[in-house]
Amino acid sequence: MERVEYVDRVKHVWSEYRTNDEELAFALGIEEEAESVDVSTKDGVTNVTVFTTEAVYHFGTFRADYVGHASRALVQLLQHFRVNLPIDFVVAHQTFHVYLKGGKIVAGEKEYPIAERSEGYELVEPVEWMVASSVLDVVLRLAEEYEVTREQIVESAVGTFYALLSVAEEHDVEPGTVISMLTELMHRHDEYAKEHELSTLNR
Repeated sequence: MERVEYVDRVKHVWSEYRTNDEELAFALGIEEEAESVDVSTKDGVTNVTVFTTEAVYHFGTFRADYVGHASRALVQLLQHFRVNLPIDFVVAHQTFHVYLKGGKIVAGEKEYPIAERSEGYELVEPVEWMVASSVLDVVLRLAEEYEVTREQIVESAVGTFYALLSVAEEHDVEPGTVISMLTELMHRHDEYAKEHELSTLNR
């Protein structure tokens, strides 16, 4: 369901649907032209506000802080309003404002130019992700230690990360919960290995 209020003579529509699928279905039925879109993420909650030529729409079930069903649904919502952004851009920034008429996306102190194409607005040029020096140092150290290329280290890390997210999504838990369970499992394995080694020495 939706709740409608007028604030300073501007129509505001709050979505009160409880799932991504319901909210997305509602959003796909909006035929008004979007002027700007705001995505704001804080403490695991993502609020999406769409400013159209006729109203302001508020959504609250989507997510921009991890790759999963809720973030893919958010990408679909953006596409409906003619904003075509790759999911990695959305998850990397989590909080940003899209100015369709202004031709830019503002994320913190950074601005990314966008241009109107046949299918909607897209980034003018590929975004180059910056890697912190501390992360790069770890990549270089691991590559040297295991005698593999830096690319193989990064690909392995990304693959593991996505596998972790997939497991979390499949069981409907947070990624941190999966990590905690794995950590506890490894801790128990180490204790078992030590006990087995001691019992072997005492024979």
